[in-house]
Amino acid sequence: MAYPSNIISNDWHHIIEAESVIQTLYDQNGQRRQFGILERPGIYSNIEEISYKLWFIGRSGIGKTTAINRLAGETNQPQTYVETSGIRKTNIFWPAKVWEKVFLFKLNCWECGDISGKKYSHIIPACRDKADIIVVIFSFTDPTSLREAQNILTSIGDSTAKIVLGVRYNPYKPTAVKISDVQELANICQVEVATLEESGIHEGISEMSRIAPVLNVICQTLWKRDQQFVLIQSNPVQV
Repeated sequence: MAYPSNIISNDWHHIIEAESVIQTLYDQNGQRRQFGILERPGIYSNIEEISYKLWFIGRSGIGKTTAINRLAGETNQPQTYVETSGIRKTNIFWPAKVWEKVFLFKLNCWECGDISGKKYSHIIPACRDKADIIVVIFSFTDPTSLREAQNILTSIGDSTAKIVLGVRYNPYKPTAVKISDVQELANICQVEVATLEESGIHEGISEMSRIAPVLNVICQTLWKRDQQFVLIQSNPVQV
């Protein structure tokens, strides 16, 4: 479930215009490239790059690392759960068409392990510091995680951009968390929700098509936040 976008073209990555740009994200073996700190896709120079910091937050073991890895195109997922040690940062490049112009969004994804965050007082403040958007994660297999997501959203406040990401979703099986419960959360907290299906579902659909709706929701939320900021700056409140 991802709310429809009227700013970002959700189907742009399927058309011929996007093919040459999308190809820069992949290597010769058809695998998503993993970019280092100083690297970027070799796209046209006229495509503007916009950089943002994302903080992924959720209970321990909920799937923050797995979600980021999938959005980054990492196919070698660990088979057993390993707590994230300290802070983990991952760069994700995502081209998107905003109205009639293509932009390259550089998403700097930050996450930390629950144990490290509680043990070292500087870790959580470092993740939250100057974060452009907070991605709150819950699992469709764990109703408690949805309630915790609502508590997190309430504590964040209205001034920070945020979305909710539901993981481990399987549309062919009954889920512990109902779609109606997720919609209620979205209405109460006035936040957009995206879902990431379990791996292996819809074998005929590419991984790009699975992650595109999630990345588009993130980019659209960031774009809206920027537009609201510009509007406030151009129309300051007169005291």
